[in-house]
Amino acid sequence: MKKGFQYVFAWISMMALTGCSALESIPYSPSTSPEAWLAMQPYAEIQIASKSILVVQPSTSAIVYLLGVVTILAGLYFFKIRGAEKSRVW
Repeated sequence: MKKGFQYVFAWISMMALTGCSALESIPYSPSTSPEAWLAMQPYAEIQIASKSILVVQPSTSAIVYLLGVVTILAGLYFFKIRGAEKSRVW
């Protein structure tokens, strides 16, 4: 079972890493430059050392990251209270 999981994880990782190059080939109309698109979106610029990071739609990004943290904490809580139930470990 463990070896099968490793193969599935490797396959999903490979698909996730190589599947994004096709985004450039998607046609869209009207053509929008990155600067014009950024002018239409709310964004925040975060300066870390000499690097500048643009966070587009910061409130939505914060909600998504918060939901990720809540999900991880819920998983850790359920793992902690599993007792002797072995089905919660798999």
